[in-house]
Amino acid sequence: MTKFEKRRLTLYSQLQGAGMFDALASFRFAERYHNGVRKDGVTPEFQHQVEIGLFALLLPDLRFTEEVLATVALHDAREDYGVSDSEIRALFLDPLRAELIARAVHAMTKKFRGEVRDADELFDEMADNPIASIAKGCDRQHNFGSMVGVFSPEKQLDYITEGRERFLPMLKKAKRNFPYQTRAYELLKFNLESQMFLITAALER
Repeated sequence: MTKFEKRRLTLYSQLQGAGMFDALASFRFAERYHNGVRKDGVTPEFQHQVEIGLFALLLPDLRFTEEVLATVALHDAREDYGVSDSEIRALFLDPLRAELIARAVHAMTKKFRGEVRDADELFDEMADNPIASIAKGCDRQHNFGSMVGVFSPEKQLDYITEGRERFLPMLKKAKRNFPYQTRAYELLKFNLESQMFLITAALER
C-alpha cells in the first residue's frame, strides 16, 4: 500500500468514525474527477485533497468542521472540471448544509468554465465566509508544502507574494469576522508565515 493509499484510508476511516458521512461522500465524489497525477508527474492528484482534509481535522475551534472538509474535497472539482453548483448541492440532503458548502466552494472558485473572477472580489468573499476562509488557508498551506522542486523559482516567488498580499490579510479579516475560530486562523497564519520564510530563504541561497 502506497503512502497516498494509507493516508486516504486514514482520512476515510476518521470521517466514517466521526459520522461525517456528507464529508465522506464529498471526497468520494471528488475522487472520481481527481484521478490523474500532480504537476510533478508522480504524485496522485487526489493526494492534495486527502492531505488537506487530514490537516483540517486537526484545527481547533472550527464551527463548521464537516462543511470545511466537504469544501476541501470539492474546491478544485468546480474550478478544474467544471462541476456545477447544482451537482454540488445535490450531494447533500440537508438544504442548509448544501447551501453552506455550495457558497463556500463558490467563494474559493477563481475560474469557472473559462470565466475568471476579480481577485479582490474573490478574497473578500472568502474572508466573509467562515468555511471558505479556513479551507483556502489549508489549501495554500498544502500548496506551499508541495511546490518546492516542482514549481520554478519565479512561480514560487509569485505564490509567496500572493501569500503575503492576499492570504494573510484574508485570514486576518476572517478572524475579525469569526472570532470563535481565532485559534484556527492563528495556526494557519503561523504555518503560512513559517513556510514563506523558509522557501524565501532557500531561494535566496
